[in-house]
Amino acid sequence: MGLINFAVPAEELDAKVQEWAERLAATAPLALQSTKTLVNMELKRIAHAIMDAGMAFEAMTMTSEDLREAIAAIKEKRTPAFTGR
Repeated sequence: MGLINFAVPAEELDAKVQEWAERLAATAPLALQSTKTLVNMELKRIAHAIMDAGMAFEAMTMTSEDLREAIAAIKEKRTPAFTGR
């Protein structure tokens, strides 16, 4: 079971949803439940990893020379000259 299984024109969507729902309903319930649980666990793990990385990058950015340059440029009403540091 993928996260995206089909792309269909809008007029075919209801029929495809019904077809897919019937297929899933015919699946072994424990297998389907286990798969869904694992997918949800992985999505949460990925989301947490991305948030952790984002916080680390934000902390790095908040102490950068470029941030100080951006603030100075705003105060002085000029274009910032970023250095990547």
